[in-house]
Amino acid sequence: MKIAVFFTYQYSINTLSDSGIFDREMKIYKKLSEKFNIHFIFFTYESHPENKFIHSGLEFIPLYNFVPLSNSKIIMFFKSLILPFKIKDIISDVDILHQHQLLGSWIPIILKVITKNHY
Repeated sequence: MKIAVFFTYQYSINTLSDSGIFDREMKIYKKLSEKFNIHFIFFTYESHPENKFIHSGLEFIPLYNFVPLSNSKIIMFFKSLILPFKIKDIISDVDILHQHQLLGSWIPIILKVITKNHY
């Protein structure tokens, strides 16, 4: 089973690390992955030299590799609306789309509509 987990809008690995919750959060996903053979793909709001990277056996895809980062919050919001169209091929074999917070929930909702994902 594959589950796509979307970070809260504008949150990166550094945001969670700086607040001290990244390792605790990832520990849960790592245990679930090992115990139930679930592959988690995390979509984060950061850029990275590579299109994806692995950390503790979990896959991370930086969304700012798909749209250039801007200092304007309004421009970034509008760019976030096109993100689902840019990543839809990546999640084509994902079984579940998951969002922790309402902030940013439009991305998995749009993905669900355009990919006709039932979960």
